Amino acid sequence: MPAFDRHILLMGLRASGKSSLARLLGARLGMDWLDLDARTPSVAGRDTVRQVFELAGEAGFRAAELEALHQVLVEPPAVIALGGGTPTATGASGFLTGATNAGAPLIYLRAQPDTLAARLAEAEEQAGNEHRPSLSGKPITEEITEQFEARDPLYRELATQIVDVDGLEINDAATRVIEAIAN
Repeated sequence: MPAFDRHILLMGLRASGKSSLARLLGARLGMDWLDLDARTPSVAGRDTVRQVFELAGEAGFRAAELEALHQVLVEPPAVIALGGGTPTATGASGFLTGATNAGAPLIYLRAQPDTLAARLAEAEEQAGNEHRPSLSGKPITEEITEQFEARDPLYRELATQIVDVDGLEINDAATRVIEAIAN
């Protein structure tokens, strides 16, 4: 498959595989890729997502995230891993809808809360969770279940395609995304 001539947007909750899939899809499709969570701190003048949350709060983070989204959508086509909460930022749905109206697929990488909680616990155990701060201070299983219940309807509404990633290895998930955007 030749390089895609529009952005490919990956949306989902934390640990749904957005960043890993963006990297793999970029390689498979011959496209650049980027992680909005890596771009947002620099827009806010900080080094990490955690720093932005600690110093500017969630509202400050969402404002920086919205600006980062605006910036990347006017850059050359790339595979873009959105932050888990990007679609919840005031104004983000307008940018995302504009991108999909221009032909960019917005893929919802949907995973159940128990899958996401297990992935987050594993990441915490392996390397710490510096870039994925708790938004509520609640235990991860409770927090991720609440986020899923709150965000799943919005993600479904915005998505041009939904790829269920429960139980999929990353290569299989990438293949499913490529199949979704090819149709």
